Amino acid sequence: LDLLGRRYLPTPPELLTHIVDINWQHGGEVTLQELNGKMDRKLKVRFDRKLLPAEGDRTGIGPFTFVVQYGGIQHDVEFLPYENDPTVEDDCVAVFTIDPDLVDINRRRERRERKTIAGNVVYVTLKCDFILDCHKNPVDGDFLRARFPTGNGVPGGVFESWFHVVD
Repeated sequence: LDLLGRRYLPTPPELLTHIVDINWQHGGEVTLQELNGKMDRKLKVRFDRKLLPAEGDRTGIGPFTFVVQYGGIQHDVEFLPYENDPTVEDDCVAVFTIDPDLVDINRRRERRERKTIAGNVVYVTLKCDFILDCHKNPVDGDFLRARFPTGNGVPGGVFESWFHVVD
């Protein structure tokens, strides 16, 4: 018998937190106008339970757990610059705010040398092993069959989604 340490009972699958919605269509198209207007340059991921605040760089929503990259065919994939570190709004919505220089058409006209992310694919990754809900359980984030809610009944996992940006 192991009498050392604290006993741990795994959380039943029906009590795990899941991702229930995103503000883009997985595998779909988003225009620069939609990114600037309706989406307000924000990528939002909604959870069905409150999340714990970030604990430094260790856990929670942050630049190491909410990763957004972009690239195209025969282009290197790069990290998408953000305006502020990813945060949590309303306790259950993770928000990544895209740097305006890459999506704002007006800024692009002012600085002709800069390019937007139009013509690229944006890849969104959430490392749910490190995103904890209000009960300190990792979010069940596997995006199986591209259907919501996420999950395979096991705490943690990786949420992956993508969309095409068109001009």
